[in-house]
Amino acid sequence: MSVSYWQDTVGLATSPEVDVTIIGGGLSGLSTAYWLSKKDPALKIIVLEKGLVGNGASGRNAGFITCGSTDHFSNMTSSYGKDKAEEIWKFTEYNHNLMVEEFGLEKLNEKCEYRRLGSWTLASSKHEAKVIKKSIAPLKKQGVDVEWKDTIFKGSEGFYGGAHYKDDGEIHPVKYLWHLAISTGRNVQIMENSEVFGIDDVDGSLVVRTAKKRVFTEAVILCTNAWSSQLFPWCTPRQSPPPKPDDEASPCERLNQSNRINSN
Repeated sequence: MSVSYWQDTVGLATSPEVDVTIIGGGLSGLSTAYWLSKKDPALKIIVLEKGLVGNGASGRNAGFITCGSTDHFSNMTSSYGKDKAEEIWKFTEYNHNLMVEEFGLEKLNEKCEYRRLGSWTLASSKHEAKVIKKSIAPLKKQGVDVEWKDTIFKGSEGFYGGAHYKDDGEIHPVKYLWHLAISTGRNVQIMENSEVFGIDDVDGSLVVRTAKKRVFTEAVILCTNAWSSQLFPWCTPRQSPPPKPDDEASPCERLNQSNRINSN
């Protein structure tokens, strides 16, 4: 992410003036554009994407819509406390339900290949089975439809059981991104192949620099995920919370590679 002095001073097209500039055309960026435009259709919004929509992590994932975080709920409770762990879970649960409510089940099925068939979290070791099992009771107390099974399904041989989260779903992530893009208001402009090289403060206004144009804006929202530190070093990812020295860990046993099974 660099640009020479010469590249930065020629070939600039029009310099639009907007209220909000969103950097990143992935799930976070397009969702932000959608909800901002819906809340205030008078806002002038521009989304700047380095490559194509969904070029980053948003278009390179399994398409699972699951609740919580990447860690097991019992580990979340240990790391953040019971109340915070429950808050995170409810927040992601709310987001899933809001998507269905906002766009409609039938349209999501048709446009984005959305299905709500549940998901499995499989234990690849006896220790992981204990960790996952610890999550079941507190989640059931919250009303989560989850069930532990020692025997899972054909093709899952070699695992030590798993938890079935019956309300989780799956979606075609790039089709959903384009559905979000098309659904934004007319006050939103989405610019692909518009890598951002810097943000300047000029006479109290923010100026976002790309190879094609400068964008004068009142506010900038970074939705750049792991790429944030390339624009701003202070965004360098940090692991939070740091791992504890006494955390139990063991190497994962070799899995049967012929079976397409996902496990945490």
